[in-house]
Amino acid sequence: MHKITHRLFHHGKPEHGDLATFGEALDRIGFWGASGINPNKMTNNCVSVSTARLLNYTNVDELWQATYGQALPDKPLGLKQVLDLLKKTGWGFQYKMFEPDDEAGRSALQVMQRGFSPDYPTAFMVLYLRVDGTGHAINATYDFNDWKTPVMWGFWDFQRQSRGEDRSDDVKTAVHIVVLELELPKDHKKGEVLWEEMKRREKALKSSGSYYYGYSLGSI
Repeated sequence: MHKITHRLFHHGKPEHGDLATFGEALDRIGFWGASGINPNKMTNNCVSVSTARLLNYTNVDELWQATYGQALPDKPLGLKQVLDLLKKTGWGFQYKMFEPDDEAGRSALQVMQRGFSPDYPTAFMVLYLRVDGTGHAINATYDFNDWKTPVMWGFWDFQRQSRGEDRSDDVKTAVHIVVLELELPKDHKKGEVLWEEMKRREKALKSSGSYYYGYSLGSI
């Protein structure tokens, strides 16, 4: 069994923050030992895939061309590289972290369903750690129902199938769940440019029949 060594709740609230503390939080729970985060042989590029899906890029290579001017490298990405990738998108990110509540007998997902009701419909990236210590990054949406709890979430993996694979059962047993939410930068003009760029990518995806409603920020 995975031993939980860090309590991530402060006065009943989940740990939260932005990219400045995101890497530290992942390191602390041992997420970076997770094989699912490393794009080895182009099968473990889950963060890049989830980010590309969230921002309406056609694929991970298009995302990497836009951020690094090159295709996704066929080698493992470290924590620093992933954080750098997220920063290079130009978007802001906020995260919230959830773990099981042993006293209440609730799983990390149940804690998340009862403790996190977003203010408006949007899309998310979710990183989660399994009992065996491996981890994965996927995309998530939720059933917006007038801020009622528990919130019903949907979890989809676009790494192997373009229309996504349902990962709800995998997330149910997760020992840590990190929800990463996009936000527009404080610079209003920069935010307008990012939003328009994403909407243009959305239009291109729709034209090609590759757009899937509900799994990117621009679809809301």
